[in-house]
Amino acid sequence: MAINLREYGYKDQPTEEKKYFEQLPPGGYVCKIFDARCDLIENKGYRLSCDVDIDEGEFKGYFAAKRRGNGWDFNARFIRYVDGNGFNKFMRVLEKCNKNFKFDADLFEADDLRALKCGFTFGEKEYRDKLGFLRRTVNIRFPETIDNIRAGKFKVPPLQPLPENQPPPKEEDDVGKDFLENAKEVFDAEVDDLPF
Repeated sequence: MAINLREYGYKDQPTEEKKYFEQLPPGGYVCKIFDARCDLIENKGYRLSCDVDIDEGEFKGYFAAKRRGNGWDFNARFIRYVDGNGFNKFMRVLEKCNKNFKFDADLFEADDLRALKCGFTFGEKEYRDKLGFLRRTVNIRFPETIDNIRAGKFKVPPLQPLPENQPPPKEEDDVGKDFLENAKEVFDAEVDDLPF
């Protein structure tokens, strides 16, 4: 016997589907900086962090779409310490890619990097998830000029493997171990309290 569910309050409603995204392939992409900051890290010095998104091609707006689609706080973040060679190379790449930008170490403002463009290479990296399974992700690696990215004159970074035999994160192991030990104690106590 068929039931008319509308009599019981059923209403047609569009279902919200979770969006699934194709993983970004390793390679070179022209990107735009949308946020930059320089923070003092204790015992390490100043650290420049730049959040970027892809600005050209098939994957334009890739990271913004991931944030909107699933409500994630997901960015491609390029980080360099100010006292390292990587920082100097990054500033030179930005100068080559942006005619109106000139790096000045005496008057550096991280905000000046917002809306600048440059190329970046992205490569695969292995990691362990919260359950200890080996996974791969694609993350930002090295700055490159826009001309080199467009011309394909860059090397895709090789896979960055985990060190061999790296165990799962210790914190997760301890949490599981503590839970099992506590459960065993509770179970043993309850069994001892039984009247038979």
